[in-house]
Amino acid sequence: MSPWRHSPRDAWVVALPALLALLAPIAPWLSEHGPWGMSLATCAIGLVVWWVSNTAAHVHLHTPVFRARGLNRGFSLALSLLTGVPQTIWRARHLAHHRGEAPGPLHLGLQGSLELALVAHLWLALAVLAPGFFALVYLPGFLLGLGLCQLQGLGEHPHGHPGGVSHHARLYNLAWLNDGFHAEHHRWPGAHWTTLPARALADAPRSPWPPVLRGLALALRPALALRPDLLIARALGLLERLALASPRLQARLIASHARALTRLLPELATCLPEHVLSDMCQTSATAPLRIAVIGGGLFPRTALALARVCPAARVTIIDADAAHLARARAHLAACHHPALELVHTTWDPRAPQTHDLIIVPLALVGDREAVYTAPGPPRLVHDWVWRRRGPGVVVSWPLLKRLNLVRPRP
Repeated sequence: MSPWRHSPRDAWVVALPALLALLAPIAPWLSEHGPWGMSLATCAIGLVVWWVSNTAAHVHLHTPVFRARGLNRGFSLALSLLTGVPQTIWRARHLAHHRGEAPGPLHLGLQGSLELALVAHLWLALAVLAPGFFALVYLPGFLLGLGLCQLQGLGEHPHGHPGGVSHHARLYNLAWLNDGFHAEHHRWPGAHWTTLPARALADAPRSPWPPVLRGLALALRPALALRPDLLIARALGLLERLALASPRLQARLIASHARALTRLLPELATCLPEHVLSDMCQTSATAPLRIAVIGGGLFPRTALALARVCPAARVTIIDADAAHLARARAHLAACHHPALELVHTTWDPRAPQTHDLIIVPLALVGDREAVYTAPGPPRLVHDWVWRRRGPGVVVSWPLLKRLNLVRPRP
């Protein structure tokens, strides 16, 4: 007799999470390979929690895959360990959602208690045996997965569509076990996942976008009403703070910016006065190159890179945030960097400029187009890698950042 209660295709429902469980040791291994490895491991954990919760766990709570009750309970225990979510809790909340009710009092029972105990012991073991991995990789990944699940639910049930919105793309439904037939699933919640395409509703609300992207758009709608330059500046500010926590990452950022500046020197040579150009790469100069670095106070990587490339230059950091300048002053002092001028003001690209060269950040708050078109001395403008405006070089492909040279304009 077949072990499957509904369909032999449920073997995929079991095999795919089992494969992910076998690959689980890759996450700790990745986390040992610097910030990028930690980021990849965190994302992998989040994706596993999100995918398993919305595919195998979702199928199993509606239509248990095995004939034998013991095997179903064992599979629920395994899913609890893999996702970090006791499946009895997940089932109770999800079925309340189908009834259109708020979750009621929770009754764990023996099965739920075992699931909760297993998850608690897993977390305790990770916290004791690998505290760094647990705190910096596993927990952020787990929270990322829960956040993606929230976005998935928001996209499947936008305001005004409590019965669900479907997404009938073939590739998505192949990867997500027909979860895209969501309106159909709500009409027949007890129908097996393999039968949902045959039940496609002609009048079901549909979207060309997968649920998580719909949910992300809905979640960001209030934020998108803000100025895009402010949003970009805030997001990049968070990344700057991550760099402040990692000396290795700081060294890589400084090195990548120094390489970009060095590669642009030949082009820059055509824009600067000859007496400044001849001295700018020396350790001393009678007429030093005056460089204004706009922003960059939070982590002064550009100023530190300039110290390598143009040691004789006179560098001024201009930042509208006094707290950022205080951080920059402390960071430069800790690095035994030569004294720089720090100016607390808002830079205007249209105002008369008193420097020989201006370096503009990607996180500029203001009129970026004016940076490229306003009259004044040459500018080196950090921009997205796809925004090539004249001569330039790529600073970093992973950061999607390039450096464009704007020639002086009368």
